[in-house]
Amino acid sequence: MPRQFLTKNRKKSKKKKRRRKGPSKEEIARQQARYQEILEEQKEERKRAAKDLELETQQARIDAMQEGSKKTLAQIQLDFDKEKER
Repeated sequence: MPRQFLTKNRKKSKKKKRRRKGPSKEEIARQQARYQEILEEQKEERKRAAKDLELETQQARIDAMQEGSKKTLAQIQLDFDKEKER
């Protein structure tokens, strides 16, 4: 076989290999978009968890209070705050 023919085939093979490396630009864009969605979901979940913890802390404080109007008002306010969160 002529040497030029082999050289051309090798060049074509190298070009094909280069094209196959890694994901396409569209795939990268999709992955980045999904990554951003996941980050946003996790951010919202952390906010909810923090708010839930705050409400649980308030409930524990109210439970520890002596019976009376202050406790009743605090419980009503907490119930209202919980309802707003929904």
